[in-house]
Amino acid sequence: KINEAYHLGGLDLTTRTVKALLSRPGRPFRINHAAATTFGGFVGAIDRIKCVYTDVDRRYYNASAEYSYINIEPGYQRLCGTKALQYVRFRHGDNDLVRAARQQDFLRQAKNAAGVRRLLAGGLGEKRHLIQVFSRYFRVDESLRSNKQVLSLLKLAIYLSTKNPKVNEVKFRAHDAPNPQVDSNLYVNDGDLKTVFREFMSPEGTAVQRKSPAKPAAADSGTTKTRKKRRKPADTEIGGLEATRTEGENMAVIADPKLKFPFYFPSVRVKGSTYVGTEPRIYTIKDETGKKRQAYRMVLHAPGVGEYYGVQGLTWKAPPILDDPDRTVRRHGRKLRLYYDGRNLRLVAWKTKNAVYWISNTLTQDIGEDQMLEIAGSLRRLKQ
Repeated sequence: KINEAYHLGGLDLTTRTVKALLSRPGRPFRINHAAATTFGGFVGAIDRIKCVYTDVDRRYYNASAEYSYINIEPGYQRLCGTKALQYVRFRHGDNDLVRAARQQDFLRQAKNAAGVRRLLAGGLGEKRHLIQVFSRYFRVDESLRSNKQVLSLLKLAIYLSTKNPKVNEVKFRAHDAPNPQVDSNLYVNDGDLKTVFREFMSPEGTAVQRKSPAKPAAADSGTTKTRKKRRKPADTEIGGLEATRTEGENMAVIADPKLKFPFYFPSVRVKGSTYVGTEPRIYTIKDETGKKRQAYRMVLHAPGVGEYYGVQGLTWKAPPILDDPDRTVRRHGRKLRLYYDGRNLRLVAWKTKNAVYWISNTLTQDIGEDQMLEIAGSLRRLKQ
C-alpha cells in the first residue's frame, strides 16, 4: 500500500513511491509539492475554519476498545474537529477505497465552508494569518517553506475559489485480494495503471461539460401550460431499479406527523438495496446564521461493501452543498439540479417553496446517472 511508504519514510519516501509507480519510460511523473498533517493538526485546522457542513451517508458507531470511538448519525450536518477526524478516518465495516472516497468527499465540502471563504476573501491580514495556520497544522517539503511559495499557493486557491472549477476524482482502479481478511493489500494491473496515469495527466478528459437543457421547460419560461400527466415509474423503465413504494410509504406514515414540511420518499430504489432501520432520522441543524432548521434522512444500503445512498430533506434552502450546480434538467415535472464529480453524478437536488431535497450517490458513486435521475424523479409525498 502507498500509505505504508509514509509509515516507513514520511513524505520523502511517499513521493518517491508515487513517482516510481506512475512514471512511464520517457514520461516521468512530477510532484511539485507535498504536505501532510497529523490528527491533531487536522482537528485544529477544521476548528479554525469553524467546522464543515457534511453530507454523512450513514450511521457511524463504535464504542468497543478494539476500534476508535465514533457516534455520528446520518444526514447533512456540521462536523467540527474531533468528530470530523473520527468521520474521515473511520474504516471498520468498509475498505480503503470507501474510506478514501469519504475523505475526498469531505474535502470537497470543506472547500465551500464559510470559514474557508472568509479567509480567502479577506485582506492581507487574513492571508498572513492563513499562512500561520498552514505552517502550524501542516508539514511540507523543503521547497514550500518560504512565505513567497505559500502566498503563491494562496493566490491559486483564491483564483480557484472565485472561478469555482470542479474538482475531478480520478478513480484508482484497484481491487481487494481474494480474501481481504487475510490479505488487506489492494492490487492493480498495468493496463489499469496506465489508464489512471492518462486520466490524471489529462484531467479535462474526466470532466463533465456544463450545459443546460436544449429547450427551456414551460414552467421556467414564464408561460402557463398544462403539464403532461406524469408517467408512473416501473421496474422496467430504467435498468437496475425496483419498485419500493410500500416501504417508503410506511416510513412516511411515521415521519410525516413529526415534520413541519412535506416528507417525500422514493418509489423506486437500486435493485438489491435495503432501507437501514424502520424509520428515517428526523433532526434539526443550525444553518450558518445559527437558525435552527428541520431535516430528515432516509438511508439505503446498496449491494457492496460500505455502499450507502440516501434521501435528504431540509428546510434550509441554501446549504453550501447545493452551491453552483453543474446543470439542470426537468424530470417528472421537477427542475432537478445536478452535481458531478468528473463524469459521475454524485448528487441530484430540487427545491420547493418550503424546503430542498436531494438524492446522494454512494461515496464511490456506483449508482449510474440514469438511475439517480429516476430515483430523484420518483420522490412522492404521502397522501393522507
